[in-house]
Amino acid sequence: MSQDFKLNIDRMLEFEPAKHEPVQNDQQTNYIEAGHYRNLCFLWPEGRKLFLSYSYLISCEHLPEDACINLEFTAYTVQIRGVQLEPLFFLLMNQHARVIACSDARYNAVQNVGHIVNEIIATKKE
Repeated sequence: MSQDFKLNIDRMLEFEPAKHEPVQNDQQTNYIEAGHYRNLCFLWPEGRKLFLSYSYLISCEHLPEDACINLEFTAYTVQIRGVQLEPLFFLLMNQHARVIACSDARYNAVQNVGHIVNEIIATKKE
C-alpha cells in the first residue's frame, strides 16, 4: 500500500467548517458557472434589453404572410417582425436562440444571417 494513501475519513477530519476563508468580490456577485436555465434576450438598437425565460414560453406562432413571429409568454407578448424568419422559428422551438437583436431595415441587404429582425414589440400583460 502507498504511504500517501489516505482514507476519506482522514479528509473529513481535516475539514474545518468553522474556518472561514475570505471570498473574492467576484464570487459574491456572480455565479462561477452558468446554470442550465435557458433565457431568451431581446436587444433593441437604442440599447434596451429584455430577457425572458424559455420555461415561461407558452406558444410561438410563425406567420409568413405577415413576416412575423408571435411569442406568448406568461407575463409578456412579444412580436418579432423581419425577413426570412422561418430559421429563427425553429431555433426558438428547440430553445437554441439565445439573443435576438433588432436591426434597422436599411441594413437588410448587407446582413449575412439566416434571419433578419427589424422590429421587436414586447408588451407586458396586465
